[in-house]
Amino acid sequence: MGKLSLYNGDKWTPEDAYLNHTESGYKSIGSFSVTPKEIAKVKDELGLDVLQEIEDNNPFDGHVSVDQLHLTAQVQKDVRILLLAHAEQRGWTYQQGS
Repeated sequence: MGKLSLYNGDKWTPEDAYLNHTESGYKSIGSFSVTPKEIAKVKDELGLDVLQEIEDNNPFDGHVSVDQLHLTAQVQKDVRILLLAHAEQRGWTYQQGS
């Protein structure tokens, strides 16, 4: 994996992020959201030296990556699990058909 792909919430609404994602050919039923504060919390929860979001605007304006290339596959999985838990706690920020 290596990089977690996200949308900048200051540039994209959850619905617009969903539409961009699905119009690019990917399947989805909606959007969850995570914040920079939650990314920092996961970094602390896992005792990592580095885990931060980088607005790289690639392949589109407002694209954000969380670089995990320096982490083992298991730690990358742990990052994704914890970020998803934070997102699920908040609930759907956009759900198709709602």
